[in-house]
Amino acid sequence: MSTPDQSLPPARPIAAPGNFSGHAVKLLILSVGWVMLTILLALIGSLVTDRENHRIEAEHRVATGWGGRQSIGAPMLRLRYAPSIDSEGRPQPTPDRWLAADRAAIEAVLASETRRLGLFGIPVYQSELKLSAEFGAERLRSLLSYRADEPIAVDLMLPLSDPRGLRSAVSLSIAGVS
Repeated sequence: MSTPDQSLPPARPIAAPGNFSGHAVKLLILSVGWVMLTILLALIGSLVTDRENHRIEAEHRVATGWGGRQSIGAPMLRLRYAPSIDSEGRPQPTPDRWLAADRAAIEAVLASETRRLGLFGIPVYQSELKLSAEFGAERLRSLLSYRADEPIAVDLMLPLSDPRGLRSAVSLSIAGVS
């Protein structure tokens, strides 16, 4: 018969506190390195985000002073009439009548430059435009005969998406007369 001590495997020595094996030391070094790299990546990410926000703000400030993206439509005529008077003597508004150009052409000379604001260079564009349009006589006559009385105003309208972008006075010539 065997004694209880003979059936157990031999005892291993217990490591003293602070006495790490080689694997534990490597794991600790890798963990500390991973934490440090994670912190560095977070700091770099916040710096990139901050710079991106400053770039967007710089673009917005330049666009506010320079004018934003510009879209130009074909010229249109707007005819405004005096309000009509109903049977009770009250003025009734008359809707404006609109006439789009039969043909329109645009010539543009485009130049770019870079505006600097802090660290950022923002490209801005300047163009010189020559716009020509033709309104058909028959269509204009039919629009003018809309009511028996004459329109109180005829306006030449040029649709612009951002009027702040205009840098100089617009000159107008009709049938070669300025």
